[in-house]
Amino acid sequence: MKDLDQIHHFLGIEISQIFDGPHLSQSHYVVTILERANMVDCKPISTPLEAKTRTSSNNVLLEDPSYFRGLVGALQYLTLTRLDLSYSVNYASQFMHAPIVVHLKMVRRIH
Repeated sequence: MKDLDQIHHFLGIEISQIFDGPHLSQSHYVVTILERANMVDCKPISTPLEAKTRTSSNNVLLEDPSYFRGLVGALQYLTLTRLDLSYSVNYASQFMHAPIVVHLKMVRRIH
């Protein structure tokens, strides 16, 4: 067995030691998600989900639902360190079977 010293990075989570214990961060992972969604230059918003999600009469299914599913899956992994996103991401994951354009807009707002 070999002692590898202090852990610094594990499964995409950066670990740094501070005076009262470890600090977990996924900042590099967040940048990767933003790049995948083409949202690197977007401005942040204070609420990740609208209080009342509007449904439109235009329920057009997404041409490529795998893009939506990939973004939601990436956000689910991000909730390990960002608990404030848990409700919004879990709500968005309810529409994985047949996502429409409104659902994609909702996921882009979470970013």
